[in-house]
Amino acid sequence: QIIFTGYDATFGYGLWVSDGTAAGTQPVFANNSTAIRPTEVESLTVYDGKVYFAAETSNTGEELWVTDGTEDGTEMLEEIYPGDTGSISSLTGTPLGLFFEAKDENAGDEPHWFDGATIQLLDDVRDNGFSNPYGFVTLDELVCYAADTNENGEEVHCTDTTTLETTMLKDIAEGYRDSAPKALVATENYIYFFARNADRIYHLWRTDGSPEGTTQVFED
Repeated sequence: QIIFTGYDATFGYGLWVSDGTAAGTQPVFANNSTAIRPTEVESLTVYDGKVYFAAETSNTGEELWVTDGTEDGTEMLEEIYPGDTGSISSLTGTPLGLFFEAKDENAGDEPHWFDGATIQLLDDVRDNGFSNPYGFVTLDELVCYAADTNENGEEVHCTDTTTLETTMLKDIAEGYRDSAPKALVATENYIYFFARNADRIYHLWRTDGSPEGTTQVFED
């Protein structure tokens, strides 16, 4: 079956399911109450045979949901941030699970992890602030991503999912300036990405997940 987002005049914008035929294409929720039916559906992501997505209701705001293509099999996993504000964005599926930016009652927009069983905060990268992580990729048991701190700006960080210890790999744009990492891609042994130096010139970098193993691919 195919699960996708769609719109019609009766049900509005929401989650749909299809077996590839017109007769077999229908909204997942027959009830169009926005207090029950998830709306603003985005980031449909397959993990471990299920489809996960970010969505909101009028009561909860945007949170993490899962569906099997039926109304009974569609549910919010957890209200990470209670109330109608919502918590989640930038959902990414990896072999280690789902990674995303979210806020909770104890931290701002920080990296979170769903391993198929539980949702947990990876690390409060920017204490009393918002590190706004993005670009999640995995290498063995590490998950690496760009995140912002007061001292070092936006740089690549890696969290060991077995210990939840987080390390900033390198202060590429030294000091508070952002290296603004982008296009993070994992291969068998390395993660490659582009980042800019203090002169705002982008270069290709690679890392094995350690500070000493983070190097510029082509030297000036």
